[in-house]
Amino acid sequence: MEADRTTFRAVFAVREFRALWAAEALSQAGDQVARVALAVLVYGATESAALAGLTYALLYVRTGKLWTPVIAHVVANGALCLWVAATGRWALW
Repeated sequence: MEADRTTFRAVFAVREFRALWAAEALSQAGDQVARVALAVLVYGATESAALAGLTYALLYVRTGKLWTPVIAHVVANGALCLWVAATGRWALW
């Protein structure tokens, strides 16, 4: 006897699941923005790369996932790149 296979199409056809999935994705995105903002605020307040690095290390310790601080670092560097290009403050780069 072959078991019924559940497909992505069948799962996403359920309205409640789509709402739950969208809420989870939005929550994850919000958490990532908060992590990046924390590191940027630490660097902005102290202008210390070591303290910003410590913030990334604490993100790793708190979440237990290496990708969290890596993604936060990439997004923060991208934001810094855009800000430096827009303001012309190349000393920060």
